[in-house]
Amino acid sequence: MPPRSEKILTVMRWADLKPMLFEASRLLNRRSSTRTIHIGQVVPWSGNYCGKENVKRFFANVYGSGDVLEFEPLEFVAEGNMVVSIGKYGCRSKATGKEAHTRWIFVWKFRNGLVSSYEQFHDVKIAEAFRP
Repeated sequence: MPPRSEKILTVMRWADLKPMLFEASRLLNRRSSTRTIHIGQVVPWSGNYCGKENVKRFFANVYGSGDVLEFEPLEFVAEGNMVVSIGKYGCRSKATGKEAHTRWIFVWKFRNGLVSSYEQFHDVKIAEAFRP
């Protein structure tokens, strides 16, 4: 029998985690936290958004540059103060009219019950929708 890992991972259903993550998103507006988006510079919402004042700028960039066609969380894994979510995303660039459908990974870290950092990773092919 293989040795057991000392760490225990919990896979959570979207219905269980959705309220917590939406509350965490709301709390990003209230505290100074770091939000880093790893996509590629051509995507209008890539970059670092440090502090609560930049959360609105992040969402303005997302919704101002494209129409969301699909957003589907598929799986969540929680360990300690971290939650990792995996899902699918689709959008249409307002500038080019091109569509992209990619997978994403979000990494949420919590401190004292509040979001302390958030990172977002997309498949690099999302950039093709925003290239002229």
